[in-house]
Amino acid sequence: MVVSTEPSNACRQDTSLDPTASGQADGSKQWPCLLALIATPFLPATTARRTCRVRLWEAFLTHLVGLAVICVSYVAFHYQIFLGFWPASWVFDAFASLQGTTPPTIVFLAIGLVISLELLLALLAALLMSWGATDEPLRGSYLHALKRLWLHTGHAALLIVLGTWISIRWFDARDRWVDRTLGSYPTWPAAARTDKNAARRYRQAVSQYNQSFDRLQRSVQTPWYVRFTTYDFFCTAAWAWLFWALLRALGAPRPSRPRVRGDPICQACGYNLTSMGLEQRCPECGEPVVDSIGPNVRPGAIWERQRHRHWWAALGQTRRQAARTPRRFGRTLRLDPTEPAHRSYLALRAAPLFLLGIVVGPAGRLMLDSWLGVEPAVRPWYDYLAGGAPIGLFIVISTVVFVATIASVLGLAYGFWRGRNLMRGTIQAAAYQAHVLVPWTAVATLSFICRAALLRSKITGMWTDAFRVVRANAPLFFYLWLIFVGAILLLYLWRTNKTCQGFQYAAD
Repeated sequence: MVVSTEPSNACRQDTSLDPTASGQADGSKQWPCLLALIATPFLPATTARRTCRVRLWEAFLTHLVGLAVICVSYVAFHYQIFLGFWPASWVFDAFASLQGTTPPTIVFLAIGLVISLELLLALLAALLMSWGATDEPLRGSYLHALKRLWLHTGHAALLIVLGTWISIRWFDARDRWVDRTLGSYPTWPAAARTDKNAARRYRQAVSQYNQSFDRLQRSVQTPWYVRFTTYDFFCTAAWAWLFWALLRALGAPRPSRPRVRGDPICQACGYNLTSMGLEQRCPECGEPVVDSIGPNVRPGAIWERQRHRHWWAALGQTRRQAARTPRRFGRTLRLDPTEPAHRSYLALRAAPLFLLGIVVGPAGRLMLDSWLGVEPAVRPWYDYLAGGAPIGLFIVISTVVFVATIASVLGLAYGFWRGRNLMRGTIQAAAYQAHVLVPWTAVATLSFICRAALLRSKITGMWTDAFRVVRANAPLFFYLWLIFVGAILLLYLWRTNKTCQGFQYAAD
């Protein structure tokens, strides 16, 4: 019996990302690249589809326009009143300290700052290139990620302008309340340049003012806009919005050339199966031919097929299959999934990490208070919970970037080895194995909380035998923690690589 002439997964053309086969790419009507500066924050996926044919130099010019908007608006706000929008405030503080510096030095520093920013974006594109990769050359996946980052400059400009305006209004209200309560901030006396006693009295007045302000911030009767900063609220929402929009733009469907299929090969070893019947076995590895070119080859992960009906059961079955038999699990993955189901799976795995960050928030605030010598009972309980959301968001973003980085590294390795871009599969493998990262983060969180508990016991005098043992054997416990965390990381890398071995010979 010869191979059937019916189209199968092994011999059909890849049309999942072809705009002529599916209207997902919206390749018919393209937007001008400058429109991406406005539309990207609100319609990231649509903007990505409508600007998929933008040339690289056009995207770079749009990026420069966005940077110009950021600089002009930011400097304009800065000269009125600037009260801290991390992480760019240090840039203006550094340039403000350059008074008297020669213009060539300032130009040199400005050029160095721009080059550093571009290198950072180039590195970030390399880390995230697997998120939206298709069946294309590796260079195409990298340039796609770099182009998306450049076109997202408008979103950053919007957040910086909006954040600076909110900071101005926020801290203006705070300063008015503080001035009514504590009086105005001490001013630098004119005689301090020659009179050392005047300078000493000024420093003492500033120290007393700051101590009084710290006590006000820890008081329950103090208004909420005095106790908290914009980072606790706006910056957390801004980073979440920016990262969500960036992932949506990177992963949006885009057109790609249909891949010309070659001879049917064994999905286990790569042996050429031309003219072999479905009832036969591969002469190289003994794998049944029907498992490589039959109608049921690569049905997709269980989560991809059953998440809409029994999502909880599909989540558990996918986790067990990926953990127990990673290579066999890789044999089920399709490189042209109709829907990116691995992203929703990764999102569900990231939810516990966000909750861990919520738990770490009070511990971090407790450690900070211990360093400042503040009694834990002074602050209200909700002040300790305020720092949980930023930490949880940081953990989630770091985890997603780490997963995408592992997928990009493995995709580059398999791409150079197999001569084909397999990042569509490596990102699925890294995402479906991400459940290993939950205990990894939990161990790090537990160690952080224990460290905070040690500091709290030092403040309140509640020493226990367990804490004494940990403190007396701190190097030993640190090495044990390092070995455990390293073992989990190696397990994640091993399982992800085993999953990738399951689709290295995949035809689709």
